[in-house]
Amino acid sequence: MERIRSEILLPVSGRRVVVQEGDGYSDKILVQRSKSVFDALPDYLATLVIELEGVSGKVTRNDILDLLTPDEESIALECYKVNYGSKFEFTNSCGNCGTVGSHQYDIDKLAKKTPDPDVEMSPDPTISVVLPRTKHQVVIGLLNGHKELLLTEQILNGTFDPNQSTFLSIRTIDGSTSFSYEDVINLPLLDHKTIRAARRKLNFGYETNIATRCPNCGEKNIVNILVHKDFLFPLG
Repeated sequence: MERIRSEILLPVSGRRVVVQEGDGYSDKILVQRSKSVFDALPDYLATLVIELEGVSGKVTRNDILDLLTPDEESIALECYKVNYGSKFEFTNSCGNCGTVGSHQYDIDKLAKKTPDPDVEMSPDPTISVVLPRTKHQVVIGLLNGHKELLLTEQILNGTFDPNQSTFLSIRTIDGSTSFSYEDVINLPLLDHKTIRAARRKLNFGYETNIATRCPNCGEKNIVNILVHKDFLFPLG
């Protein structure tokens, strides 16, 4: 049987990607004993991406992790659609009353994010700010898969440090790439706030947080499609 294929252009880099329908072997990649699901996800996506513009030969885990986060997320969404269709079916436990409800959302209706006019557009978009306390000029960019995975592992291990996220997002300080984690963590809090505000302007890809209503109490709940268990293991 011929596998279903789909072609998209990535939202940040604009690179052409072709993904192909998976099988049970694809699911098996996600349950490797030596890796968390999040660590195995790049391996999974690499098996489903059969063409990635700029890559000759077989797409690898590192090719996926080299992508900026909105590009990797777009591939994950397209892989879901090519495997299961655009209807995302999932269950959710209400944060108010605890009722587990069944829901459905059309992935094709996800809103596209719009970057701020201050963002310097390129395959690696950045935004520049002058910090209000130290007066340093800082250039900030998006995280890639390698950096996101590092932060995810910290969260899973209970050692998440928001300063690490800030550090990883900075491209240059006063034009130099020679800065350390200590240089960043020692910035005054107002400067940290300014960096976080600037990072929010790097708005690319799709809005994957969706709203649901509890069928019992009517409470509104927010669900992130990409980290929901039913996204990678539908009805599993």
